Amino acid sequence: MYGDEIDKLRNILAFYTLGGIKGHTYSKIDYYMKNAAESISISIDVK
Repeated sequence: MYGDEIDKLRNILAFYTLGGIKGHTYSKIDYYMKNAAESISISIDVK
């Protein structure tokens, strides 16, 4: 990764994903304890 990409990742604390295929929808939250550059994500399925 380049320096500017790591700086951007340090500002990300969570991602929210919403999607669906043929009437079936899903959503999930991936969050980071510190930030996206320095920790792994923890995923939660949202019903």
